[in-house]
Amino acid sequence: MTQKTCACGDPACGKPKGGHSFPCPVCGEASVDIVPGDTVRKLLKPGLPAAGDKYFICSNPACEAVYFNREKLVYKQADVSVPVFFKTGAEPVYACYCAA
Repeated sequence: MTQKTCACGDPACGKPKGGHSFPCPVCGEASVDIVPGDTVRKLLKPGLPAAGDKYFICSNPACEAVYFNREKLVYKQADVSVPVFFKTGAEPVYACYCAA
């Protein structure tokens, strides 16, 4: 069995190699973390549509963007129904969003 190595070079990472990195439209930081559309829809405030099946997450703590897609649709911290634990100023900090 051939082990896949992700873009970070660590075979233990588990992320697919290449083709999944995309820069945040707000801060420009590259994201390799893909979030399913269903997850994004569950975490957005009521009334905000989230078309699409894949979103990236901006892991830059100082950036106001949380989720974005290749079409540059951006959802910011103000659009999400729970504080995003790794973003600057997140209060309260949740360990798990499934019970938030």
